[in-house]
Amino acid sequence: MFKNTGGISGFRLLAVVGALVVGGCGGSELDAAGLPGEESTGVAQQAMEACGYCPSSMSNYTNQIGTTLTCRCTAPQASATNTSLLGTDAYTSDSSVCRAAVHAGAITTNGGYVTVTMLPNQITYTGSTRNGVTSSSYYSTTWPASFSVATGSQCAFPCHEHLARSEYVVGDVVSCNCSSEYISTASHKTIWGTNIYTHDSALCQAAVHAGVITTSGGVIHAVLAPGQSSYVSSTQNGITSSSYGPYGRSFYFQ
Repeated sequence: MFKNTGGISGFRLLAVVGALVVGGCGGSELDAAGLPGEESTGVAQQAMEACGYCPSSMSNYTNQIGTTLTCRCTAPQASATNTSLLGTDAYTSDSSVCRAAVHAGAITTNGGYVTVTMLPNQITYTGSTRNGVTSSSYYSTTWPASFSVATGSQCAFPCHEHLARSEYVVGDVVSCNCSSEYISTASHKTIWGTNIYTHDSALCQAAVHAGVITTSGGVIHAVLAPGQSSYVSSTQNGITSSSYGPYGRSFYFQ
């Protein structure tokens, strides 16, 4: 009889039955004591900066001159035409961040990662047409701030609840950010395994359990792996995991 696993019980039931029908768990066994990668536990790699989607404008940052923000512009944000855009290279703080990024050549209308820098008011903002985007001119001695925008490095988005998602395949490395707030308030907190976890385990809770972050949060790097024949329960770092039998896919942390 299958256990009740809350809101994802149906998914877990189908996955386990599927693994049993095909006569296995979809891959080779991993040794929890010798996982691939330089770090299976311990401090998570922090090469990636935590980030999110870009704001529509920088109006909420006008008192933070010198601040930089790395974020991602979506294709709809980058291609929107019903937005304000004032200036060239330096844009008024209420200008569209992502349209400014296209105008400046930092990204295309397909979107991408950008780094925005808050600047003082420029007084004179000159309009121009660049990269298929036309900006307008503006003059103000009292405007609160402006910004520039450049191509940014890929950054870590907020983590999904778990890795049981169709876009992930075995071998993928998923880098994302677990916030302290999400760790404490997530509705799904159940995990199965120790160091190797079923891929529907609560991702951020598993990261704390494995010791790659604390409850203060941080950037994590999870590797999708084949299913295992069993998952061992344990109590680590204040979190207790459950045990489980064969399951179709798993993950561990770099």
